[in-house]
Amino acid sequence: MGKLPPQAQTRGGESPLAVLIGVIFAFVLLGPPVGVIAYIAAMIAWDMGNFEIKSLLGIPLILLVGMPLSYLFGALPALYAGVIVGAWQAFRGRLVWPAAAAIGLGVGGVMGWFGQIEVDDFGPSPLPVAMATCCAATLVCWYIVRNFIGGRIEPQ
Repeated sequence: MGKLPPQAQTRGGESPLAVLIGVIFAFVLLGPPVGVIAYIAAMIAWDMGNFEIKSLLGIPLILLVGMPLSYLFGALPALYAGVIVGAWQAFRGRLVWPAAAAIGLGVGGVMGWFGQIEVDDFGPSPLPVAMATCCAATLVCWYIVRNFIGGRIEPQ
């Protein structure tokens, strides 16, 4: 088995399929925990008019319980964003941050529109909160995979 042609090679010599799988794995592994932190911050910002300082006391408990549960709510959006970012990075090269942000906003918009998940006292997640949450998680994951998982190299 010979080397791949230059148009199918990546920086580290990985096949495009290996890059795609690596990106998807990174998004599904890292996206949901990042998303729960972004969700808490976004919900606090969204509800700032009714915010009380004593509400901050529950955040450590929410994080302790929310991190494992984040995969229940966040694995599917992370998978969708990972497939899109991974396909682009594997077959087209590195993605720029505005495109990654647009992917996060789009996935958050779709998931927020169809998901409408109710979380305890917060009630249904407002669409902007879902979009901000997915955008933040996508940008963090994009930054990691962009710098650590190979993208396609251009032929000379």
